[in-house]
Amino acid sequence: MLALTILVASTAAGCGGGSPCPSTLTILSITEGDVSVMKAGTDDWTEAEVEMELEVGDTIKTGGNSSAEITFFDGSTMELEAGTEIEILSLDLACDTGVTTITLEQMIGDTIRRG
Repeated sequence: MLALTILVASTAAGCGGGSPCPSTLTILSITEGDVSVMKAGTDDWTEAEVEMELEVGDTIKTGGNSSAEITFFDGSTMELEAGTEIEILSLDLACDTGVTTITLEQMIGDTIRRG
């Protein structure tokens, strides 16, 4: 198992001066083939759908000859190649510093991070 933590220094508008923080909305932006999601607190795999909202505790897996792309709230993306399974452990934004922290646990497979 591999735990990935992504720290990004962000100068996003709205972080500071009493303004609300940007949403930590993360979505499944592209799926191809057999992609499933197990929502946090459940034991059931469901078929993934484009624009499906992902939250802390959700697990995503791709079957053979399948792929998926996740778009995180900070605009970065991660591609899950065939035979990959990850769990979202944290999605955090510190408004006072603008630092984004995304922590994932990769059980198997290959991922490509962009942005």
